[in-house]
Amino acid sequence: MNSMLQPNINVIDFQVLSACVADKEGQIEILRSFHNENLDDIADLNAALALSDGEAAAKTAHRMKGVSRMVGAQEMQEICLQIETAAKQNDLIAAMKSNSLLADAMRRIEALITKHASN
Repeated sequence: MNSMLQPNINVIDFQVLSACVADKEGQIEILRSFHNENLDDIADLNAALALSDGEAAAKTAHRMKGVSRMVGAQEMQEICLQIETAAKQNDLIAAMKSNSLLADAMRRIEALITKHASN
């Protein structure tokens, strides 16, 4: 399991996001909703991992991965893929290691939302 992210991976790919919604206000709204939903999903993921429930962790990571792909959140998509793959293999240590990257990724998304909203 490779827990290192590609160095050139985007926090948000705005070309992908623009395909969902073209206007800036809509993009900000989508990103805020994405961020808030991810906070809930991260709590669910943490609970599943704490209970050593690989199946629930894989399902949650899979859902997060799909939503991340839809809004162009490449970094989150990659982390969720790593968690999902490890959880499906019942490698909960690797899943937890990848899960530890989510908080930093969420902070980068928060910063990007703030920057995008102020431009």
